[in-house]
Amino acid sequence: MPVRIVIDSSCDLPPAQMQELADMGIPMVPLLIHFGMETIVDRTISMSEFLAKGAEAWPTTAAPSAGAFVEAFRPFIDKGEQVICITITAQHSSSFQSATLAAQQFPPDQIAVEDSYSLSLGQGLVVLAAARAAREGATFHEIIELIRDVRSRVHLYIALETVEYVVKGGRVSKLGGILATLLRIRPILTLQEGELTMVQKPRGHKAAVEQLVDLAAAALPADMVGIGHIACPEWAEELATAFCQRTAYPREEILLTETGSIMATHGGPGVLGIGCLCRAR
Repeated sequence: MPVRIVIDSSCDLPPAQMQELADMGIPMVPLLIHFGMETIVDRTISMSEFLAKGAEAWPTTAAPSAGAFVEAFRPFIDKGEQVICITITAQHSSSFQSATLAAQQFPPDQIAVEDSYSLSLGQGLVVLAAARAAREGATFHEIIELIRDVRSRVHLYIALETVEYVVKGGRVSKLGGILATLLRIRPILTLQEGELTMVQKPRGHKAAVEQLVDLAAAALPADMVGIGHIACPEWAEELATAFCQRTAYPREEILLTETGSIMATHGGPGVLGIGCLCRAR
């Protein structure tokens, strides 16, 4: 029985890999972005348009409804196929909950909803591994086991240019945001069991890049490495160069991408991230 993958739009990968997912017929259920009274469907505007709108009123985000997931699942179930849905971490979005509610409207054992325990590029690494396994004919239960293994081996480190946007989104306390701004700290965050936590507090851009390289290098050897950014491609190239010089990792194998608007809403411009899928021991 064919197994189909469904994802939400928090997932970030470079254009070539996103096209690979599209070629496999993988639907992406979009989150929503609210600019005041205006609602935009994620992935329908460019980053420049997003930032222009954000200059007038910074947005908030909303998870897809259960109905949106039902619409994505139904065509596959109607054809007798099984579905595995991979969502952004449930610790920071209700997308997982919406997908779970949607799955309950179908027969048992036809749909599995799996939490990536990550977001953005980290989620993308999980999705890409699962999608390729499905394409190669892995079974429903084999892919679920793979997802759970891969997500335990994904390490994602995110350096913020400012804490202003995570404060707006309620991801850190206002007091912590004020202190970080005063001290010119550029916090580096990671995810532990899907929860964002701070792991380093470098001061300034150069120190942040150095510490991102140190953290990612410690995760090697890796099956995949990716770098994501929000409106700072030159910094992403700088990070890629520094990482390759430090580790001798092949530059052409790094998945480099600008994130989507969901990550941008909560991180703001100037965010750098590096993710590694550690090789299985």
